[in-house]
This record gives sequence, C-alpha cells and structure tokens, in this order.
Amino acid sequence: MSDGSSVRDDYGYVSAGRRVGIAMGGYHYAQPGDPIAQANRLIDRCVTDGARDLAPALDLEDPFVPDAAAADFAVRFLRQVAARGHVPCL
Repeated sequence: MSDGSSVRDDYGYVSAGRRVGIAMGGYHYAQPGDPIAQANRLIDRCVTDGARDLAPALDLEDPFVPDAAAADFAVRFLRQVAARGHVPCL
C-alpha cells in the first residue's frame, strides 16, 4: 500500500477483495525519513481505497536495525496513526 515516501499500486486487490467480502487493511513498509508523513500517507491511502476493515500495519525491518532510532520511528508512526483515529498494528 505504501513504502516510505512512495505509494504502491495495489493492482486492484483492495476493491476485488472487498467485492467478495474479504476484510481489507493497509500495510506500510517503513523507510528512513519522517514517520509522521509516512503514517499520514498510509492512512490517506487506506481511506481513499476503502481498506479500513483491519488495523493499519507498520512493517519495520531492513533498512532499520533494532536500536533507539527504530523504536522512536515506530512510536511516532503508531501515535500518528492513532491520532488519525485508527488502532495501529506493528
């Protein structure tokens, strides 16, 4: 759904899944940069595409390493998702 500062094409999966009754949600692959902007990009896409059945998910892996900077990114991202009215998933 989103990758860092990019939006990924879902190739129609969200609308096709919703048509047949599958719960859909958003997924963000984190990249170094602004976690607030990345969270907003994911939520905007979830709202636009109607992928709001499942919690928006943050994927925090490579290029991040398990350190304080990654933890700070995750906390800021997840708080922004919550501020936008969604219960996030990590």
